[in-house]
Amino acid sequence: MYKLSGAIAAGLMLAISQVYAQDNQATIYQDGVNHNGTITQDGDANEADLQQRGLMDAIGTISQTGAQNFAAIDMTGYSTAETVQEGRGNQASIRHEGDLFNSTVTQVGDLNTANVVQSYRTSTVEVAQTGEGHFADIYQVGRAHYASTRQEGTNNSVTIDQGEYYVGKWALVDQSGNDHVAAVYQSSGGDNRATVMQVGSLHSAEVHQEIYGTLDGNNVAMVSQAGVDHTAWVMQQRANNTAEIDQLGEGHNLSITQRGEFNSSAMTQQGAFNTAVSSQIGDDNSVVIGQNGERNLAEISQTGAGLEATISQSGMDHQAFITQGLSGGQATITQLGAANLATIMQ
Repeated sequence: MYKLSGAIAAGLMLAISQVYAQDNQATIYQDGVNHNGTITQDGDANEADLQQRGLMDAIGTISQTGAQNFAAIDMTGYSTAETVQEGRGNQASIRHEGDLFNSTVTQVGDLNTANVVQSYRTSTVEVAQTGEGHFADIYQVGRAHYASTRQEGTNNSVTIDQGEYYVGKWALVDQSGNDHVAAVYQSSGGDNRATVMQVGSLHSAEVHQEIYGTLDGNNVAMVSQAGVDHTAWVMQQRANNTAEIDQLGEGHNLSITQRGEFNSSAMTQQGAFNTAVSSQIGDDNSVVIGQNGERNLAEISQTGAGLEATISQSGMDHQAFITQGLSGGQATITQLGAANLATIMQ
């Protein structure tokens, strides 16, 4: 075991440090004022590279325990970055292209991968991976972004890409189990938020949220999946839309599309192999779908303003369709038993 530490207290300095022990490799490069860098390695064939450039007060820490782990941090001043690896074959990369960033990557297990890139100011990222074969890819542009992901189990994957522009945006993804896939994309301004919780195995969730023009407004998406093999897809454009999803059981499919302002969709699926689809274009529209049973299908399409639609299904093999194209309309379908078909068009 060895520890390599570099610090520059005052003045402009250029320091390069490189050591080798137990086939481990560690490099620290510092160019600036009052940077602080630390690499600690315990094991075999680990590799760590820490680069601190520009201005002052960058703090970087890499800790590796195990074998064949790789960690790289490339940062500029006024930022903090930390990587902790325990296990074998983990890979972590952090790159800060501005200042006032905070990034933390923790990997416990084998063959996990995490990539973090942050640009502009005041963004924060936290990645925690426990288990094997996890993948996390986070890219943030702008300021005041926050992204956090926790992965436990095996072979979970998450991608968070938080837009191009200023203001809020935070995304939280929590995966427990095996073979989950989650993706969050939030573009342009606004105070967008996205929360994805996956428990079980083989779930897939994707959230797109966009605000055009102004930098205010708020889109909120919350997805919770428990069981096996669920799919959820959310697209929200414009501002102040809300989507809530709760899937329990096996093999559910769900899609929400909202274009406009102050639209809301709430969907709950229990049982197995249910499908729910919602599309809203306009403002102040509302959709509620509840499914409990097997192989039920619910579809709602609304274009206009102030529309409300509700579908409730209990049993199996039901089909329900609602289409509304006039403002202020209301439609409700309730199905009990089996194999019922209902259609409302207005």
